[in-house]
Amino acid sequence: MATYTEDTYMWLCSQFPDFNTIDLDADQTLIAGKPQAGKSEFTFGVALMMSLKGMTPLMILRNFSKDAVQMASKLDRFSQRHKEFMIRRGWPKDEVEAKSISSVSAVDDLKNLSVGIQSRKLVFVLYNGYQLNLLNILCERISYCLLVDEADAVGYGDIKEEDARPRYHASWEYHCLMEGCRKIFEISATVFDILWGNT
Repeated sequence: MATYTEDTYMWLCSQFPDFNTIDLDADQTLIAGKPQAGKSEFTFGVALMMSLKGMTPLMILRNFSKDAVQMASKLDRFSQRHKEFMIRRGWPKDEVEAKSISSVSAVDDLKNLSVGIQSRKLVFVLYNGYQLNLLNILCERISYCLLVDEADAVGYGDIKEEDARPRYHASWEYHCLMEGCRKIFEISATVFDILWGNT
């Protein structure tokens, strides 16, 4: 009999024909696709697998709060489809609810952020120095992975010298968060910018 994680993986492969090409054990992975090609939902699948493997998935978004709202809405629809499938497969509803992926936002849910991180929810974080600094503090002793949306626009800012750095310097805080993560998944429609940034 298949495990919960195996059934989840089977469902993800049925939803996304290329899902089996992702090496979930790699330290760094690029998820590329055309605009509006379904990269967000694909990435939710990666986040779900990482959560089931015991890691807290942190999704770094552009510094626009509406991005977090839109992503949370997309995640709710994705999670509902996954839960319906798992219940049809015969998994107990309480177990499905407990293991399903849900989100917490560093944008507007600071009260529940620490609990969400500990329970391996998908954490939406805007690319700004304050939120990234907060995540660096809260994730200091946990196993987490980064999922970087629009990585070409987010992940490759210049890091200022320490004496010229503002208190919450986004590029520096992002760099520190990358240093502490177990895995990083960069999501982008413009692959060359990512390849150039990683050289």
